[in-house]
Amino acid sequence: MKIIYISCNVSMLNEVIKIVNSNGADSYQIIEQVLSVNKVGTPRLNNFVWPGYNSVIIIQVQDLNIYKQIIEALKNHNLNSELPDEKVMVTCWNIDNFFFE
Repeated sequence: MKIIYISCNVSMLNEVIKIVNSNGADSYQIIEQVLSVNKVGTPRLNNFVWPGYNSVIIIQVQDLNIYKQIIEALKNHNLNSELPDEKVMVTCWNIDNFFFE
């Protein structure tokens, strides 16, 4: 099983959710108002100097085909984004246990 961690400008959240849903994710969580200093784009620290914030989507994926589809769609999103602040930051890792019982 894999975890996909996506951090994006709050203005991109709906678009990222559409990508996630259209590629078969059936289990994820959204964390709002995440402060962020990114490798590209402007910092989003929700203050007067650096306004705005990020949202985080954490996806649990069992099917490796769905995992690959989501990753590829997110890569394409970044390739097609004209502005640095529209890009998403993605990291993934393996997990040993996942239950909801």
